[in-house]
Amino acid sequence: MNFQGHHNFNFFDKRKFHGLTAVCGNHLKGKLLRIPHEDTIELVHLLHKETEPATNIIGLYLDVESRTTTAKILETWTKLKVIANDILERGEALILIGDMNRPVDKEKPSYGTKLLNSLLEEATLELINDLKTPTRIDPATNMGSVLDLCLISKNISKATKPLKVDTERLITPFSISKIKGVPTPKYTDHLAITVEIEV
Repeated sequence: MNFQGHHNFNFFDKRKFHGLTAVCGNHLKGKLLRIPHEDTIELVHLLHKETEPATNIIGLYLDVESRTTTAKILETWTKLKVIANDILERGEALILIGDMNRPVDKEKPSYGTKLLNSLLEEATLELINDLKTPTRIDPATNMGSVLDLCLISKNISKATKPLKVDTERLITPFSISKIKGVPTPKYTDHLAITVEIEV
């Protein structure tokens, strides 16, 4: 899908309901460089070279933990940490954002959430979500979870405004279906999140 005045960077995946797209304004053409990675991690990595420091934006999706093994979770997380550490060692900025499927708001953390918490304890990255504001609403139970996360490097924390969750579904994607002949929106179970950073 193309949006007027924008261009896309895509990660294609043959699995159903997988794949990523980073939609970027055309005013950024020539300023963004896509950084390639092996296709075992579902991510799009963009480098904005004209900021100070240079800014890496990584949009990613991590598999639901119940659908994979702890060995695979650790393997993927280790690869992601290597990417993040390489960026931080160069003194560049990092924005890591996406559906990480790691419920950081639950009292009993999952294995993947423990790995995430361990990373945050290293104090190189900061989670900017409000843990009281869910980003996904389970359509079966109407219970909320904080799964869509944004981590930023410490060198841009002062330039980052609070993360916003689209609780009113003003910009959250939806499809249209007819119910008794009336066009009715059907929203995704994840709420859109927005982050504004001045770099």
